Amino acid sequence: MFAVRRAGAWSDFLIINQTALRLAHDEHGLASTFTKRGKEHLQFTFGFSDGIVTARSLDISAWKGRWGLCDPSYRGF
Repeated sequence: MFAVRRAGAWSDFLIINQTALRLAHDEHGLASTFTKRGKEHLQFTFGFSDGIVTARSLDISAWKGRWGLCDPSYRGF
């Protein structure tokens, strides 16, 4: 879950389970990777414009406020 703060206020939540997030990264390169203390980490940058949420150029608006997507069996977007 990513809590989104814009213009000094909490505005949205991106609800993404770890499996779907990792799959999206592996298939679409959504994040930058870095290693810290021997562990790989992902760093995401999200864009918000006219109600559309993007990570890199991929529209991930389906994850905005979708609490049902926390279901571990969900594998896509």
